[in-house]
Amino acid sequence: MGENIEVKDELKSKVEFKQLNLIKKEDFLFYKDKFHAAFCRNVLIYFDDRSKLTAINNIANTIKSGGYFIVSITEIINGNRTTHFVGEKINGIYFCRKK
Repeated sequence: MGENIEVKDELKSKVEFKQLNLIKKEDFLFYKDKFHAAFCRNVLIYFDDRSKLTAINNIANTIKSGGYFIVSITEIINGNRTTHFVGEKINGIYFCRKK
């Protein structure tokens, strides 16, 4: 087996990459309740508390109820900051499940 991993074409066709400004609400309006999961790894640590909360709220609005927001350990979301998620830890990975 080689060292490279390749994603199957049928999965590739379902993936879309976009550049969005995490604190601009208008960048996220098109994606309301569209995704089952969002990944934000080592990004929120660079935001001040106000901008971080804005980014979390924007991302939360794109995730369907019951979907997940996956963050790194350094970005664990404090329940006092947002009411969108319930924290879960599975195999050492912290997940935020949308209510």
